[in-house]
Amino acid sequence: MVKYRELSQAGGFDITSTRNISQGGVTITTASKLEAGSFLELTLRLPFAAEEAHVKAEVVACLETVKGSVWETRIKFVDMPEEYGKKIDEFIGRRVQSK
Repeated sequence: MVKYRELSQAGGFDITSTRNISQGGVTITTASKLEAGSFLELTLRLPFAAEEAHVKAEVVACLETVKGSVWETRIKFVDMPEEYGKKIDEFIGRRVQSK
């Protein structure tokens, strides 16, 4: 699960789920187009980590998947806690080995 909001916008967080994750970034589904180059505040809650992580990220691309209502948003992590990045790497390593 991911909570996100644009750093330039006041207000609460929107909630979505991850579609693809690596130590460098994540793809999420959003209900509106986010501009490439905009910065987000993310709160990541992943099943393999006991606690959530607060991450600063940058939108790399936002592609419309359902006309006007669903966007595939690709995000690059800018500032992530080092330990959380290691947990992501360990999770991906386990998934690759099991295939």
